[in-house]
Amino acid sequence: MLWTGVLAASASLFAVLTARWLGTADRGVVVVFLTTSSFLMLIGSLGMGTGGRVLVNQDPPLGIDTYLRHSRNLSIAHLVTSATLGLGVLALSGGLPEIWAGALFVAYAALLLWCYLMRELLHGCGHHRMAVVSDVVPAVVQTALVGLIYATGNLTLRITMIVLVVGVACQTVFLLVQVHRLPREEVTADWGLRGVLDFSLPAMFASLGQAFVIRGDRLILGALAGSSAVGVYGAAATLTEILWIVPGAVAQVAFRRASISSSVTDGRRVRRLTLVLTAALGLALVGIAPWAIDLLLGPAYASAKPLIAVLVLASIPMASYQLDAGVLNGLGRLKQVSTATVASSAVLIVLCLALVPRWGAMGAAWGSVVAYTLLAAACKIHLRRIHRSWVVAEATEAGVPTARGE
Repeated sequence: MLWTGVLAASASLFAVLTARWLGTADRGVVVVFLTTSSFLMLIGSLGMGTGGRVLVNQDPPLGIDTYLRHSRNLSIAHLVTSATLGLGVLALSGGLPEIWAGALFVAYAALLLWCYLMRELLHGCGHHRMAVVSDVVPAVVQTALVGLIYATGNLTLRITMIVLVVGVACQTVFLLVQVHRLPREEVTADWGLRGVLDFSLPAMFASLGQAFVIRGDRLILGALAGSSAVGVYGAAATLTEILWIVPGAVAQVAFRRASISSSVTDGRRVRRLTLVLTAALGLALVGIAPWAIDLLLGPAYASAKPLIAVLVLASIPMASYQLDAGVLNGLGRLKQVSTATVASSAVLIVLCLALVPRWGAMGAAWGSVVAYTLLAAACKIHLRRIHRSWVVAEATEAGVPTARGE
């Protein structure tokens, strides 16, 4: 939890500093750059990050060296995806001011995919702390470099994007060391790349849908309202996404526990406490956010203040989704999560297209509230159905009559 806090502080500080020093328009370009690369990362992984985490805990497990080989091949292929589809999305969303940004984007996207796959491997092997630390590395490096360069008076949008690439390159080196230290199992399953992807593909749709529900509002807002609107909206979103840290960390543990124990009911008390803590922190954030925006970002971001309360409201169903999706993914129920995220993404698209032209960023924020709520409800329903079916099956085996007379 300590490293999760360090990650949140570093990432938030980077967002605040670049928002303050670059201005709303250039900060909007950075937001689109990061958002697009995140989407491409999930497409390029083809679900292997999530699916691989499940398979390395099977008996016999997917071999680590096999996982590494498949990850390398996917990362190389991702160069093509990022140079075609990625640059097209970047241009449409206002994140491609000049050709140099495209070159930096391709390099960043390929490294980001490899780091994502290695981080998921660490989580799958139970090394949650090192997986979180791997995300701390680029956040700290990028924040430190931005501060040093600004002090020399040379910080520009181009330099900021170069700093992003340097940060993820440092993460790559760190992960290489950590993965090399992982113990290898003597007996492993013979999973070819096609077999792994056949198992994992539903997770790609789930992850991509989740990412779009979380980040798609920024792309639509950028396309309809411009990079300045995205810069302001991104500032409000960054502050409220601090509330996702605790449920996100708990979800990582829930994923591994579910993949090992195949239990739906473990951790119910922790789940309730996590949701209560998220709500309490959200109320505190609503109180201090206007002051924080004035102090840290200045008058250019004043329109972010009313967005905070709406996005804090959205954080409660998001926390519920993170916890329940972690269990579903750990159980291997990837299709259920995929269905929920794709449906919620469709709802977000419709709402943003309807609300953003008239209400701007506020329309995008309310669209997110509805989409997150649908996402949380769908995952909760899936978990309850699974639990109910297991209770019925156990009662039937024991010869105990069920409520349905089965």
